[in-house]
Amino acid sequence: MNHTAITQYEFESAPVRTIDIDGDPWFVAKDVCVILGLTHVSDACSKLDLDEKGRYLIPTPGGKQKMLVVSESGLYFLTFRCREASEPGTTPYRFRKWVTAEVLPAIRKTGRYEAETEMKAFNRPTKGTFAFLSREFRGARRLASAMGLMGGKAVTAANTAVTAQYGVDCMQMMGVDEDQFYTFGFPDHEASVKAWLEERADVGDPSAQTSLAALFADFEEWHRHNRDEAPLGRRTFSGMLRALGFHVFKRGVYLVARMRLKQEETANGGR
Repeated sequence: MNHTAITQYEFESAPVRTIDIDGDPWFVAKDVCVILGLTHVSDACSKLDLDEKGRYLIPTPGGKQKMLVVSESGLYFLTFRCREASEPGTTPYRFRKWVTAEVLPAIRKTGRYEAETEMKAFNRPTKGTFAFLSREFRGARRLASAMGLMGGKAVTAANTAVTAQYGVDCMQMMGVDEDQFYTFGFPDHEASVKAWLEERADVGDPSAQTSLAALFADFEEWHRHNRDEAPLGRRTFSGMLRALGFHVFKRGVYLVARMRLKQEETANGGR
């Protein structure tokens, strides 16, 4: 079997992923079952014939995963298993009408469901669309953090994943470019933090960790004597450190890993 890239549609803010196999659309069974209220995907697909189901690598925020997909006849079988699919006004009923009256006829006629229809939820966002993107973005960011990325790097990695998966550049949609994000819109503040780091902090020692409160107090004191721009708050200071690649974590109090003040080194005998 030959298959092409994944196409994702939106049904009432719920993703419906399809894959072209030998010219025919196959549907990700999990997406269909979620909409139909069928909780056990494998059980729901167990009675399908072998030529009505298969497993293919599907891109997800966590990487490519082998997922069950069903053919058009398999989709009909799942739909008819849901009693509500024949009850007007229910979500399964609207899904059945959407697939049979809009999606499949459009694919047969043009080779795809029209892009404007496919992406209308993202081009004219609704509350449901933002909730869906927010959930997926948080998941992608947690994955990036688990991979060791921190702060702004984790956010931009998550944005890259969501853009690749769903075709939506969240940062662009929110009017934030990558450079602006990394500097929080305050280039002077970024320069101040970098200058303070170079003059007052020792970084790179894996065993070092210093309380965020102590670092911010030292930064405030240094800033008063060396800078003219308005001071930044502790939260922005913390975010700036994260954006510059430092790990800020909580263990009773907030700590910054791999960093200590140079005055600490002097007090401890130049350690």
